[in-house]
Amino acid sequence: MHDRNGTELKVGDTVILEGTITQLYGGEDYCNVTIRATSNVRPSPTRFDAHTFNTNELCLTKKAPTQATIEDQNATQKRQESEDSQC
Repeated sequence: MHDRNGTELKVGDTVILEGTITQLYGGEDYCNVTIRATSNVRPSPTRFDAHTFNTNELCLTKKAPTQATIEDQNATQKRQESEDSQC
């Protein structure tokens, strides 16, 4: 078995699962999330597996964009397109 980069995997290896949180839920004593794998699962390019984890098993590596961030990125892109069209 190999990872997505072709590196051989063996029992005891530590890996990082890259995914997007699709659901948050929990109670007073626990917090869980459902994660959808970011990269597709072979052999089907449209199949994505989703798994549930306790949040204590996770470490945030990239924050979801806020609406303000998205609007700022869109404004920057429009400004760059406008500048490019003036050349």
